[in-house]
Amino acid sequence: MYVMEKEEIRAMAWNFLLNDRTDRIDVGHNKEESGCKVVESTIIRGENDPDGYVDGEWVITVKVFDDTLWDACRRGELNGFSFMGRGSEESRIETIIQAVALKGDTEASTGGPFPPHAHDIQVKLDDEGRPIPTRTGETLGHTHPIHKTSATELEFDHAHRIILE
Repeated sequence: MYVMEKEEIRAMAWNFLLNDRTDRIDVGHNKEESGCKVVESTIIRGENDPDGYVDGEWVITVKVFDDTLWDACRRGELNGFSFMGRGSEESRIETIIQAVALKGDTEASTGGPFPPHAHDIQVKLDDEGRPIPTRTGETLGHTHPIHKTSATELEFDHAHRIILE
Protein backbone atom coordinates (compact mmCIF):
# COMPACT_ATOMS: atom_id res chain seq x y z
CA MET A 1 0.00 0.00 0.00
CA TYR A 2 1.26 3.45 -0.88
CA VAL A 3 0.77 6.25 1.66
CA MET A 4 1.25 9.80 0.43
CA GLU A 5 3.07 12.32 2.58
CA LYS A 6 1.59 15.79 3.24
CA GLU A 7 4.05 17.48 0.86
CA GLU A 8 3.09 15.08 -1.96
CA ILE A 9 -0.60 15.72 -1.41
CA ARG A 10 -0.07 19.49 -1.49
CA ALA A 11 1.99 19.25 -4.70
CA MET A 12 -0.71 17.10 -6.33
CA ALA A 13 -3.47 19.54 -5.31
CA TRP A 14 -1.55 22.54 -6.65
CA ASN A 15 -0.74 20.71 -9.90
CA PHE A 16 -4.44 19.85 -10.32
CA LEU A 17 -5.43 23.52 -10.04
CA LEU A 18 -2.46 24.97 -11.96
CA ASN A 19 -3.24 22.68 -14.91
CA ASP A 20 -6.93 23.71 -14.85
CA ARG A 21 -8.23 20.16 -14.37
CA THR A 22 -11.19 21.29 -12.25
CA ASP A 23 -13.75 19.96 -14.75
CA ARG A 24 -12.09 16.56 -15.27
CA ILE A 25 -14.15 14.80 -12.62
CA ASP A 26 -15.58 11.34 -13.23
CA VAL A 27 -17.82 8.97 -11.29
CA GLY A 28 -16.59 5.58 -10.10
CA HIS A 29 -13.31 5.81 -12.06
CA ASN A 30 -15.20 5.42 -15.37
CA LYS A 31 -12.88 8.02 -17.02
CA GLU A 32 -15.89 9.87 -18.49
CA GLU A 33 -16.23 13.54 -17.59
CA SER A 34 -19.34 13.97 -15.44
CA GLY A 35 -19.99 17.65 -16.10
CA CYS A 36 -19.13 18.44 -12.47
CA LYS A 37 -16.64 21.15 -11.57
CA VAL A 38 -14.41 21.73 -8.54
CA VAL A 39 -15.49 25.00 -6.87
CA GLU A 40 -13.42 24.81 -3.64
CA SER A 41 -10.06 23.27 -2.82
CA THR A 42 -8.18 23.31 0.47
CA ILE A 43 -5.43 21.49 2.31
CA ILE A 44 -6.37 20.86 5.95
CA ARG A 45 -3.90 22.50 8.32
CA GLY A 46 -3.91 21.53 11.97
CA GLU A 47 -5.45 18.83 14.10
CA ASN A 48 -8.63 20.62 15.23
CA ASP A 49 -10.69 20.70 12.03
CA PRO A 50 -14.38 21.08 12.97
CA ASP A 51 -15.45 18.60 10.27
CA GLY A 52 -13.03 15.92 11.45
CA TYR A 53 -10.60 16.08 8.53
CA VAL A 54 -6.98 15.11 9.20
CA ASP A 55 -4.02 17.47 8.98
CA GLY A 56 -2.59 17.37 5.45
CA GLU A 57 -5.71 15.99 3.71
CA TRP A 58 -6.85 17.58 0.45
CA VAL A 59 -10.55 18.40 0.45
CA ILE A 60 -12.47 19.62 -2.59
CA THR A 61 -16.06 20.72 -3.08
CA VAL A 62 -17.66 19.75 -6.38
CA LYS A 63 -20.61 21.51 -8.04
CA VAL A 64 -22.95 18.92 -9.57
CA PHE A 65 -24.93 20.29 -12.52
CA ASP A 66 -26.66 17.08 -13.67
CA ASP A 67 -30.01 16.54 -11.89
CA THR A 68 -29.82 12.73 -11.99
CA LEU A 69 -26.33 12.74 -10.53
CA TRP A 70 -27.36 15.28 -7.87
CA ASP A 71 -30.35 13.12 -6.89
CA ALA A 72 -27.98 10.16 -6.41
CA CYS A 73 -25.83 12.36 -4.13
CA ARG A 74 -28.86 13.46 -2.10
CA ARG A 75 -30.01 9.85 -1.66
CA GLY A 76 -26.56 8.88 -0.38
CA GLU A 77 -25.89 6.56 -3.33
CA LEU A 78 -22.97 8.71 -4.47
CA ASN A 79 -20.77 10.53 -1.99
CA GLY A 80 -17.50 10.90 -3.81
CA PHE A 81 -15.95 11.58 -7.21
CA SER A 82 -12.69 10.60 -8.83
CA PHE A 83 -10.12 12.08 -11.14
CA MET A 84 -7.12 10.55 -12.78
CA GLY A 85 -3.75 11.04 -11.18
CA ARG A 86 -0.28 9.58 -11.26
CA GLY A 87 2.10 8.76 -8.49
CA SER A 88 5.38 7.03 -7.91
CA GLU A 89 6.19 4.38 -5.35
CA GLU A 90 9.12 3.78 -3.08
CA SER A 91 9.75 0.69 -1.01
CA ARG A 92 9.63 0.92 2.76
CA ILE A 93 8.49 -1.16 5.69
CA GLU A 94 5.38 0.05 7.52
CA THR A 95 3.44 -1.26 10.48
CA ILE A 96 -0.24 -1.26 9.64
CA ILE A 97 -2.91 -1.59 12.27
CA GLN A 98 -6.10 -2.83 10.66
CA ALA A 99 -9.51 -2.37 12.19
CA VAL A 100 -11.63 -5.49 12.63
CA ALA A 101 -14.92 -3.64 13.21
CA LEU A 102 -16.46 -0.22 12.72
CA LYS A 103 -19.06 1.43 14.91
CA GLY A 104 -20.97 4.65 14.37
CA ASP A 105 -24.13 6.17 12.96
CA THR A 106 -25.55 7.16 9.62
CA GLU A 107 -26.29 10.70 8.57
CA ALA A 108 -29.94 11.64 8.85
CA SER A 109 -31.89 10.86 5.68
CA THR A 110 -33.49 13.67 3.69
CA GLY A 111 -35.69 11.65 1.33
CA GLY A 112 -38.01 8.70 1.17
CA PRO A 113 -41.29 8.10 3.00
CA PHE A 114 -39.90 8.59 6.54
CA PRO A 115 -39.12 11.80 8.45
CA PRO A 116 -35.40 12.62 8.82
CA HIS A 117 -33.75 9.89 10.88
CA ALA A 118 -30.46 8.05 11.41
CA HIS A 119 -29.46 4.45 12.16
CA ASP A 120 -26.72 3.01 14.36
CA ILE A 121 -24.20 0.73 12.65
CA GLN A 122 -21.80 -2.00 13.70
CA VAL A 123 -19.82 -3.50 10.84
CA LYS A 124 -17.26 -6.31 11.09
CA LEU A 125 -14.41 -6.31 8.56
CA ASP A 126 -12.85 -9.30 6.82
CA ASP A 127 -9.09 -10.02 6.72
CA GLU A 128 -8.65 -7.54 3.83
CA GLY A 129 -10.54 -4.73 5.59
CA ARG A 130 -13.73 -5.06 3.55
CA PRO A 131 -17.08 -4.91 5.32
CA ILE A 132 -18.88 -8.18 5.99
CA PRO A 133 -22.46 -7.56 4.76
CA THR A 134 -24.86 -6.70 7.58
CA ARG A 135 -27.76 -4.34 8.31
CA THR A 136 -28.14 -1.09 10.22
CA GLY A 137 -29.90 -0.92 13.54
CA GLU A 138 -33.68 -0.54 13.30
CA THR A 139 -35.19 2.96 13.25
CA LEU A 140 -38.81 3.80 12.45
CA GLY A 141 -39.47 0.11 11.82
CA HIS A 142 -36.86 -0.46 9.11
CA THR A 143 -33.17 -1.22 8.53
CA HIS A 144 -30.77 -0.86 5.57
CA PRO A 145 -28.27 -3.33 4.09
CA ILE A 146 -24.61 -2.37 4.50
CA HIS A 147 -22.16 -3.67 1.88
CA LYS A 148 -19.59 -0.84 1.92
CA THR A 149 -18.13 1.55 4.49
CA SER A 150 -19.35 4.79 2.92
CA ALA A 151 -23.14 4.44 2.62
CA THR A 152 -26.04 2.06 3.16
CA GLU A 153 -27.86 0.44 0.28
CA LEU A 154 -31.07 2.03 -1.01
CA GLU A 155 -34.12 0.80 0.89
CA PHE A 156 -37.60 2.37 1.02
CA ASP A 157 -36.51 4.99 -1.52
CA HIS A 158 -33.65 6.39 0.59
CA ALA A 159 -30.12 5.61 1.74
CA HIS A 160 -27.76 7.02 4.38
CA ARG A 161 -24.10 8.03 4.38
CA ILE A 162 -22.15 6.31 7.14
CA ILE A 163 -20.38 8.23 9.91
CA LEU A 164 -17.67 6.28 11.76
CA GLU A 165 -16.44 6.94 15.29
